[in-house]
Amino acid sequence: MPPITWRREPLSRLGGPPLMAAPWMEAVTLAALALAMRLLFLLHNGALVLPDGYGRYLPVGEAFFQHWRGTVFDTPGYPFLVGAVYELFGRGFALMLVQHVLGAMTVLFVWAIARRLGMRRGAFYLGLYQAMHPAGILFANTALAETLFTFLLMAAVWLFASGQPRIAVSRAAAMGLVLGLAALTRANGALAWAVCGAILLASGQPRSRWLPTLAFALAGLAPIGAWVAANHAHHGIWAISQGSGWQLLQNTAYAELFDPSLLSEDERARYQDWRSLGGLRTRMMTRAPRGSPEAAQIDRRFRELAVASLKANPGGYLAAAPRALLLPRRFLRDATGYASSAKKWAGRAADTPQPWRDAYCRPLNQRAPYNLLYGALRGLYLFLYKHTVLLLALIAALWLAFKNRNALLLLAAALPLCQAAALQAALNPIDRYYYPFESLMVLCFSASVALYRRRRGPASPPAAAADSPGDVNAGSDHGD
Repeated sequence: MPPITWRREPLSRLGGPPLMAAPWMEAVTLAALALAMRLLFLLHNGALVLPDGYGRYLPVGEAFFQHWRGTVFDTPGYPFLVGAVYELFGRGFALMLVQHVLGAMTVLFVWAIARRLGMRRGAFYLGLYQAMHPAGILFANTALAETLFTFLLMAAVWLFASGQPRIAVSRAAAMGLVLGLAALTRANGALAWAVCGAILLASGQPRSRWLPTLAFALAGLAPIGAWVAANHAHHGIWAISQGSGWQLLQNTAYAELFDPSLLSEDERARYQDWRSLGGLRTRMMTRAPRGSPEAAQIDRRFRELAVASLKANPGGYLAAAPRALLLPRRFLRDATGYASSAKKWAGRAADTPQPWRDAYCRPLNQRAPYNLLYGALRGLYLFLYKHTVLLLALIAALWLAFKNRNALLLLAAALPLCQAAALQAALNPIDRYYYPFESLMVLCFSASVALYRRRRGPASPPAAAADSPGDVNAGSDHGD
C-alpha cells in the first residue's frame, strides 16, 4: 500500500462558510461558553464525589508526593494532578477549576481538529457540542480521570493534525509524550499510542517517516516504561495496571457464558445467576482489604474463572461480543441524572465520607434556572445519542479516509473504533469508557455526511491553494 499522504483536497471546505468573521472569535466564544457552563454547575451544586473518587483518586492523589498509596489497579496520571493541586491549593474546589480549564482547552482542540480536517461551520458546531455536553460538564466537576484523559487524547490528535503535511521530529515526540501520559492516566491510552504510531509510520514519505516515528515511540515509551518498571518493583506485575478481573467475570456472567462448575463446591451452592456474584465477591473480599496482595490474588482468580468460561464456549463468546453493543449504557445517564434530582444528589453526598463531604458537597436546587437548562441538555443528549450509528459512521469514515488518502480522518476513525473493539472483546458495555472518544466519533459522522453529500451533489470548483505548506485551510475562512 502506498503511503497515506496529506492532501489539501478533497477534504477542504466541507460544509458552509464559517459563522464568524475570524477564527479567534469562534475560539473565544467556545472557550468562554465551556468555562461558563462548568463554573455555573460548580457554583450552583458544588462537586459530585462518586465511589471511584473517594475510594481511589482522592486518597491516593492527596498522598501522592508523600508515598504511593495506589494498588495494582491504579494508574498515576490523575492522582498526580490531584496531588499537585492539593499541594498548591489544598483540598477544595481548586481541583474542579483546573478541570474546567482542561475541559475548555479540550473544546478548542476539537474545534481546531475539525478545522484542519476542512470543516468550517461544522467545526464550530462540534466545539459547541463538546462545550455543552452534559457528561463533560459533570466530569469537570467530579474527581474522575475522564477530563484529564480526554484533554490528553485531543491534544495528541491536535498535534497530529497541526503537523501536516510533514510532521517534525519535535512534534512527533510531543505526540508520543502526551499519549504516554494518557496511558498513565487510563491504561487504554496505550492502545491509542499504538494506533497513532502505526498511522504516523504509514502517513509519511518513505525517506522521512522513520525518524519522527522513532521519536514518537521513544517519547511515549519513556513514561510508560518507567512506570511499568516501578510497578513491577512494587507489585510484581509487568503492566501499567492490573485490569479488573471482577468486571470481566461480571460481563461474562451477564452474557450467560459463565460456567458455575468452575467454582468450589461451597461457592457453587450459593451461586444462582449473575446477580448472585456480588454476594460471592463480598464474602471472598471480607478478609482482604482493598489494595492488599490478597485482594489482587482474588481478582486474578475472577479473571481466570471468566477466561476459562469463555475458552470453553468460543462460539457463545463470538456471538456475545457484538451483542454487547446493544446492552444499556447507563453510567452517563445515571451520573448526569444526579444533577436533576435533589434527593439523589443528597443521597450521593451522604454516602461521601469525611473530609471530602465538607470540602466538595453542596445542596442542590433542582429548580434553579441553570439546573433546568442542564436537565434539558441531558434529555436532548440521551434522545440524540445513538452509539451504534456512530460506530457505523466510523467504518464509513475509515473507507473515506483510505479513498481520499487522508491520515487525519483515518486517525479520527481508528482511535474510537479500536477502543470499541477492545471493549467489545471484553464484553464491556459501559459508556463511560467511550466518552473520551465521543467527539472523534461525532467528527467522523459529520465529515462522512459532508463528503457523501458533496460526492452526490454538483461538482464544485477547486479550492484556493493554501498559503503555506502546513495550512490546508488557508484562504478558506475569509472572503466566503
